[in-house]
Amino acid sequence: MPFPSDRIRLLLVGLAVSGAVLGAAAESDAAAPAFSPGARSLGDSLFPTIGNGGYDVRHYDLDLDYAVAKKRLEGTATIDAVATQGLSRFSFDLTAWNKVRSVSVAGRPARFVVDAKRSKLTITPARGIRDGRRFRTVVRYRGLQRPLKSTTSLKEGWIPNAKTGAVVVAQPVGAMGWYPNNNVPADKATYTTRITVPRGWSALATGVLTSRRSARRTSTFVWKETAPTSTYLVSVSVGKFDVNSLNPAKPKMTAPVAGSRNQPVPFYTAITASLPAAGKKQSAFDLGRSSEIVDFYSAYYGRRYPFTSLGGIVTLQSFGLNLETQGKSTYAITKIDSTYGPGVEVVAHEVAHQFFGNLVTPARWRDVWLSEGMAVFSAWVWSSTGTFFPIPPRDQYLDVYANAQYPISWRVPPAAPAGPADLFDGDGMYRRAPATIEAIREILGNDTTFKTMMRRWLTDHAYGTATTEQFIALVKRTDPTRAARWTEFFRQWLYTSYPAPGKPQMHVDNFDTYVLPAAE
Repeated sequence: MPFPSDRIRLLLVGLAVSGAVLGAAAESDAAAPAFSPGARSLGDSLFPTIGNGGYDVRHYDLDLDYAVAKKRLEGTATIDAVATQGLSRFSFDLTAWNKVRSVSVAGRPARFVVDAKRSKLTITPARGIRDGRRFRTVVRYRGLQRPLKSTTSLKEGWIPNAKTGAVVVAQPVGAMGWYPNNNVPADKATYTTRITVPRGWSALATGVLTSRRSARRTSTFVWKETAPTSTYLVSVSVGKFDVNSLNPAKPKMTAPVAGSRNQPVPFYTAITASLPAAGKKQSAFDLGRSSEIVDFYSAYYGRRYPFTSLGGIVTLQSFGLNLETQGKSTYAITKIDSTYGPGVEVVAHEVAHQFFGNLVTPARWRDVWLSEGMAVFSAWVWSSTGTFFPIPPRDQYLDVYANAQYPISWRVPPAAPAGPADLFDGDGMYRRAPATIEAIREILGNDTTFKTMMRRWLTDHAYGTATTEQFIALVKRTDPTRAARWTEFFRQWLYTSYPAPGKPQMHVDNFDTYVLPAAE
């Protein structure tokens, strides 16, 4: 039986209303933000547990209180980040001996869990964080400091000494030993580091000293770095130092040579007070040449010095290597060599890292040859202009490739180290890698072409990170007619491991005549 017309009208109205409600609900569901956990690692081939996904850190504010005699660090880390996805939870890298007392996100208390085995602090905020939203996390923690168990030749982390103070070794993954962070080279951020130490001690860190104040029993130093910085390049040194200037209002400045691209920047040197007089004098001399060396590199590569401070810290500790900590490099002096300074050649190497490694940083740890190779090569070029036994880069290359009396090991391919133990291999990273760079320079056939290419590298990737693949692509763009030859050259020099007495067969002198393998 047909419905009366008024009932039909009511039904149609009801259907329309229902449809509108359902449509609004569907639209609301579609607009509702999706939240999911951020990744708890970023898949580094050498250190598979480091790094965290779902956010990009913009700034770390570290408020640290260090009791030297007790080796106890109390910290408040305020971390500003931007979500790169809708986040239901996220994590930082932090060792478990740093006992977390509280965590807040966006001003609200947050739940947290510590994974001691993976050195992860996982945080669940009270509310999900929308994709693209800037958010602030505050972590309060304390811990008795000790080095990490390293898989490289370095001691890592906050290296304490009850008598001499402490020094940070953050390369490659030691930063998670003393503050929560996203511990991969690619996530750069700016820093404010506020350090309170017992009175009579000094504390230096990355950046420029902006404040220094003393109380009855303590002194507090505030350092600010406004340039993006990778976690492994952050420094802290606590000790009794002879410091050239700790006056925030009137720091000692560099003195660029006439015609230099560089402007004066604050220049800090801190030398362990317990060094013998001869060691202090030599250290001051070696570090004092930093500005001159920076001017040389700026002229050679056509790039102004990129950071807010320059200098160096000489510590009476042994932790494996000197470190290119941003702005102020860290130099390790042992009791055996305490009457000597770090050496001008070493200073030249670490200053070169301010361009190659710090301005342009390896994106992954397997790309570290890019910074180590360029730092050694740059020091070769600098020393070749000196008057004291100058050795041309060509002779340095031949000493690596063709010295039959003292052959190197070609086991570690610079761009494909098998494991963390190979990361700082002396022959692979500090001889084979720079010899590769010198070979590239010679094969290009024109020093101007090489310098222009490297200026492009520093410009295109300034304050960021870069990969081996990007470097190879740049070389091929610079010399496109021989791209196939470059492919074979890089395969042999960067990616192939050779058992003794093997080595690459394609080299500077046969680059254009070497018979390339048949294409598959």
